[in-house]
Amino acid sequence: MTTRFLSIGLRIAPLLVRTIPTHQTQHNIRGMVVHLGYHESMQKNENTLEVVTKAGRDPDPTPDPLLETINSTIASHGLLPPGSTLVVAVSGGADSIALLDALRQLAPAQRWQLHVAHVNHRLRGAESDADADFVAQCAARAGLPCTVDSIDVARAQQDHASPENTARRLRYRQLADIARKVGARYIVLAHHEDDQAETVLLHLLRGSGLAGLAGMRYASPLLLDEGMTDTASGIQDYKPPDSTITLVRPLLNVSRADLRAYCARRGLSYREDSSNETTTPQRNWLRHEVLPLLETRYPAVARALARAAHVLAADHAYLTATAEDWLDRHAQQCADGVLFAHAEWRALPLALQTAVLRCAVCRVAGHTQGLEHAHVADARKTLQAGTTGVASALPDGLLCRAEHDGVWIGYAPAREPFAPVALCLPGRTAIAPLACSISAVLVEPQGVDFCAGTPGNDAWLDAGLLAGPLRVRTRLPGDRFTPLGMTGEKKLQDFMVDAHVPARLRDRVPLVVTEDDAIVWVAGHRSDARYRITESTRQVLHLRLEVLPAEDLP
Repeated sequence: MTTRFLSIGLRIAPLLVRTIPTHQTQHNIRGMVVHLGYHESMQKNENTLEVVTKAGRDPDPTPDPLLETINSTIASHGLLPPGSTLVVAVSGGADSIALLDALRQLAPAQRWQLHVAHVNHRLRGAESDADADFVAQCAARAGLPCTVDSIDVARAQQDHASPENTARRLRYRQLADIARKVGARYIVLAHHEDDQAETVLLHLLRGSGLAGLAGMRYASPLLLDEGMTDTASGIQDYKPPDSTITLVRPLLNVSRADLRAYCARRGLSYREDSSNETTTPQRNWLRHEVLPLLETRYPAVARALARAAHVLAADHAYLTATAEDWLDRHAQQCADGVLFAHAEWRALPLALQTAVLRCAVCRVAGHTQGLEHAHVADARKTLQAGTTGVASALPDGLLCRAEHDGVWIGYAPAREPFAPVALCLPGRTAIAPLACSISAVLVEPQGVDFCAGTPGNDAWLDAGLLAGPLRVRTRLPGDRFTPLGMTGEKKLQDFMVDAHVPARLRDRVPLVVTEDDAIVWVAGHRSDARYRITESTRQVLHLRLEVLPAEDLP
């Protein structure tokens, strides 16, 4: 009788879960553990979290087809090297429980060390706490180390940010913290084929480009948003990206139904999250209303969307590699960003222009989070117009601007107060904030070229016309001087524009000035004609601008 009861329970349990109407589900199994086959004779097997033995016999030793699929995916994509420590993110739901059980069975052959991680978002009160307890108990029964962290999503939520987005960001931060503590380079997530379909559809409705339509990747570097510090909740402020940690999703080609069926075959229990039933979040709306409607005409729509994402991901990877190669040949990394050839960029096909812009942003910021199609389209429009000095705004304070020496992408320079520096005469004056030095020496006029002096990084001035000490400062509003070779004064701003000094660098040009603040030399460009060498010059002041060696920088 016991055996018969147990066998029937195993067969009908998954059907009960799938056929309970939504309103009954909310009342009957919301926040409860769903046991797929259970009985007082249940016992723990070394390779499972909870396995029901049938009629006192050992579980079927035949490898489960899902295990073969996951193992093949990990091997073909090189996701998890043998001997790695893996942090397995477990919410307690069917997907993550199935993932954990599968990895436990695959771990011995691959010498993986598993560490269970659960983040309690504290959004559902006692239900959230029960989820955390359930995961801890599962890990304990499996003999696996486990870390359960708690975060206050409601407290950390920023204006206009949804609870779901805030929870996701904070969850990844906590998972990253756990990974660092246990020495893991991989965080394994249970995102599956249906999640991928929802992601692609969501990005499509938002008008995403190729990067967004490619959906989630099997492996991607962990990116963490800045500016979300919450010391009261113990959330540390990490900066993107953390290239030492990789997010791995080995279930992207496995459906939600297959994972639940696996739980039924293995006799695994799991939790149901009541917040998944509401259709207020966009993803839930797609899951419960849009995709089921599409399935009435296209029964395999989820698999088709996931397959399309896989194809587009390959196209995106090729375009990205091509763009990176182009940047290697045509761009230079500056202290304040990336500079690349404008004409060569304009000659590229549209798709490659876009890819180059995205890759350039990634080189400066370390990621492309927040970079939307509209940002790239606006930057392309600005660059195609070719107007020098006009900038397009990009996320996180980045700018894209066409300049005389090319296209510049970088952070808008912050104008910081610069304290004037006394110029050593004779001697060498280091100006660390401007990463340069100016050397000064007095020489006799014999042998000096009396023509218009030497422009650029050397200036030859009449020392007799320079009364009092000299100083070095940066530009100020209203600055004027008489450029060598001209007879009248000119605004410094106009001179810099005519000299093609990039706007981002104008506040970093050193100016040698007299005691009464008159400009003597725009270092690196032109000296003032009033202090030029003439036949009556008795002593010459030679100034030289040099880049400050790295060891001299603060």
